[in-house]
Amino acid sequence: MIRVLLTFLLLAPTVATPLIDQSLAEQQEKQQVAAVNLEEATHLDESIVELFKSGKYEQALPLAKRSLEIKQGLLPQSDQRVGVGLINLGEIYFALKKDSDAEKAFRQALTVVEVGQAKDAASVSHLLERLAYLRFRSRDSADATSLLQRSLAIRQEAFGSNDVRLAPTLLELASAYQSLGQHEKAQPLFVQALKIREAVLGRKHPETIEGMKMFACAERGRVRNDQTNKPDIETEALINRAECWLGGFQDDCAELTAKPNEKNGKALRLYQPNYPYQARYSKMSASLTVAVLIDERGKVENARLVCEAPPSIFIAGSLTAARAALFEPTLRDGKPVKVTGIINFNFIAR
Repeated sequence: MIRVLLTFLLLAPTVATPLIDQSLAEQQEKQQVAAVNLEEATHLDESIVELFKSGKYEQALPLAKRSLEIKQGLLPQSDQRVGVGLINLGEIYFALKKDSDAEKAFRQALTVVEVGQAKDAASVSHLLERLAYLRFRSRDSADATSLLQRSLAIRQEAFGSNDVRLAPTLLELASAYQSLGQHEKAQPLFVQALKIREAVLGRKHPETIEGMKMFACAERGRVRNDQTNKPDIETEALINRAECWLGGFQDDCAELTAKPNEKNGKALRLYQPNYPYQARYSKMSASLTVAVLIDERGKVENARLVCEAPPSIFIAGSLTAARAALFEPTLRDGKPVKVTGIINFNFIAR
């Protein structure tokens, strides 16, 4: 009896087959569940995009968390779909001004996306620029500048030196240098970005004009008649167009140039507005930039506030003072011409 039983067992290895079949079935079931869950994540991503476009960030947030949870649970952490989930979550936090959460998500996304850096340079650059912006909001200009330098290097390597996709990064890095008081580094980057946009997009393109206004605001403290640091003719022409677009007094600034035989008029009369009495209680400070249209006689024909929006209490006095200013006429070929200028007003807390 015992011998028969042993023989049966030795000759019957198929006893384990039902276990193998069961294991395969469980594996197939898990794969099916994973596929269903990943499909859910895809649908969630579509909803996230629509909600984000509609400005419904609070509603998009839980969906983004759920989508990321699914992806992180089913995919390798280096999978680019995980990176996309982290970017989506970071963008929502960014829009909600939850800076610490946004920075955490963006830094995690960066570790994922950088794996495919050669294939997705734009995403890496975008994340670096988002992190730079958050560093600026935390008043860490040095770290922000470093991040933007990395972003620019990646874009230049991926797209070349004259690609229009370089322009936004060039402008951001120029603004970063400007905030650090490094004008000598900022100006060449502004000029490079704007030359690219004018050449590729055209002088009247909205993105070109937007960049021009940024440049004009950055240049507002420069002394135009400082011969020791005078820009070349091409840069001077760019500055003229930038100030023209910033002022908004002319419909078309695209053809403005700078000529060697043009002489800018000096200010003959400038008034400093009185410090508003109401501002003394809170000891408010402010810096205002006013664009002025100066006629052929050197009188201010029009004035408007540009660049940053200051506390409203300082605006009326500044505009009144700007309109009362008087300049020597600007001469072109010996003849007086109408020009746009910039006047800065600083109010110090008392």
